[in-house]
Amino acid sequence: MKEGQGENIFAWKQELRGLSREERAKWFYNKKLIPSLSDDVTQAEIARQQGEHGRVREVYSHWSSQAEARLKKLESRQESLGVDLSPQRDLLKVGFAGLGRIRHVDTNSQLKRAESQDKDTLLSQIDEVKKLYDLLGLGTLVPWTIHGGPIHWFSEVAQDEVNTQKILGDEEKASLILNKAVEGTEGVIESLRERYNIPDLLQKEDDELGYEDKVAKELYLGSVSALGVLWARRAKMSLDLKDFDKSLTYLFESTHFDHNYHRLATVSTWALVASFTPSFRGSFADRFKLALRSSRGIFTAFRGSPKDTLSAVRQFVRGK
Repeated sequence: MKEGQGENIFAWKQELRGLSREERAKWFYNKKLIPSLSDDVTQAEIARQQGEHGRVREVYSHWSSQAEARLKKLESRQESLGVDLSPQRDLLKVGFAGLGRIRHVDTNSQLKRAESQDKDTLLSQIDEVKKLYDLLGLGTLVPWTIHGGPIHWFSEVAQDEVNTQKILGDEEKASLILNKAVEGTEGVIESLRERYNIPDLLQKEDDELGYEDKVAKELYLGSVSALGVLWARRAKMSLDLKDFDKSLTYLFESTHFDHNYHRLATVSTWALVASFTPSFRGSFADRFKLALRSSRGIFTAFRGSPKDTLSAVRQFVRGK
């Protein structure tokens, strides 16, 4: 028995004492399984940022191999006990999906440097992630991560696939996926602006909102953040500095609320370098404006999280 495990088991027994079967089921997910998955998602992301591919693979494989059985078990418990476990199911699904994204992004970074004979193995790993997404049903996922951050899952997954196709040299397919994702995400944002008072929702804390309003708020922020990255990826393909300017506009808005400083620092670094790169189209005024805005983005990110900003810059330097 590991050090401290006996104390933990004793503490768990104390917590479970007097709980009904329904309450015990919720306790298991809320106090044990979901926190464990959440911690491992965090560790996998840290490993990805540090280039520890083996650790990412280990964490992903551990949880993805359990995903289907865990979800079926939850549904079985829900039915047999007559208890609503849908919030717990939602968090499990986005936890698994988050690991899928980490695995895909990490595999993309390996794909960039892979020898031709190794690419099929890496692409099969991405196919495994896609099968996990099919199991989870991207269209059924709530618009937040297991850690509570807003996200638009379709847009995020699309940008990962855009990067895969770009690495493989299929610019046409990458552009097709990218344009479809941009159009779809802009449509989501416009629809939410028409149906909800978005400025009002953004000023309220989640616990002040009803479930529908919370979903709208998180989906809006997730979509705006994702659109910022999609426009940045379009800029890298179109070599048009104005696309980076659009990207930063979206990211400044989303970061003010979701505090995703790593993302803001990453795209701001891309944009700053592009502003000094002759192959990117733009006037002197465009370059000067973008250099100022991207520098502001890096400064804003650093002020919010020095650690995330330095991590983003290191990843850029390493070419990840």
